Amino acid sequence: MRKFWIAGGVLATAFAAAGSVMAQSELLQSTVLMRQQGTLVYRNLNSMVKGDAPYDQAKVDEILRDLGASAAKISAAFPASDKGKESQGSRYVASPKVWEARADFDAKAANMVKVMQDVQGKPKSLDQLKVAATAINGACDACHDTYRIRKN
Repeated sequence: MRKFWIAGGVLATAFAAAGSVMAQSELLQSTVLMRQQGTLVYRNLNSMVKGDAPYDQAKVDEILRDLGASAAKISAAFPASDKGKESQGSRYVASPKVWEARADFDAKAANMVKVMQDVQGKPKSLDQLKVAATAINGACDACHDTYRIRKN
């Protein structure tokens, strides 16, 4: 009987692990990218701007570099095959407008790339970072206001 319970426990653990891997693979590439950018902007960059974290030049340079690299991937992260799909556990979903007004969406994504190129390596103080953060947040919001829907 003991072997039965041990085997059952092993199987349950295996199924739980497989379910966890499956749930992770169900994240759309857009969700993964937006979460990364959200962490960089809303948690890391803005925490310095608000004074919740100390200004750290090396960290600012790293954040801006990473944001610049990820901004170039925005359009490709929303392929037509993802229209109507949702990532499991995500608080947000892409509006169908992403694909219905693709030229505008791509223009907003291109603007984010331009903003990141414009601010790259420029902030050398907290005051300069605040100016850069305003531009970055504006580019994010311009797209989110139209193309992101918060799920209830």
